[in-house]
Amino acid sequence: MKLTKEQTDKFLSTVNRVYFDNICGWDYPDFSDAYVAEAEIEEPNGDVRDATEEELNLINENVGFFYDELYEQAF
Repeated sequence: MKLTKEQTDKFLSTVNRVYFDNICGWDYPDFSDAYVAEAEIEEPNGDVRDATEEELNLINENVGFFYDELYEQAF
């Protein structure tokens, strides 16, 4: 999925919740093995759905968003 920064920011604003897998305390502060395994996306009409594999990849690739969410949940 190739998106512009504006499109990526808009998409990330629809992410309600992310669920991480492979968070290991010994790997702090890098958490290099952690990844987003599931996420909830809010649709424009207010419905919430599970993220697709492509959307999960986009979330995992967006380092700033990824680590903001990871640190919020880890601490």
